[in-house]
Amino acid sequence: MEQDYRFIKKQIRPMLGLKSLRTAKRMIAGLEAMHIIKKGQTLQREKSVQNQKEFIHQLFGLVA
Repeated sequence: MEQDYRFIKKQIRPMLGLKSLRTAKRMIAGLEAMHIIKKGQTLQREKSVQNQKEFIHQLFGLVA
């Protein structure tokens, strides 16, 4: 757990633009999602950009 958190801390420090809780939640959720994809911890049929895009849309409730 601590190793995963280290990655997020590295990404957020240079930004320093997380002025509201809403912004912070969204930013951290996005960073976590991209880190999960990067580590290959998703249950996807095959690794393609389209499948990654669909995964992110499902994760955040976006309409494609």
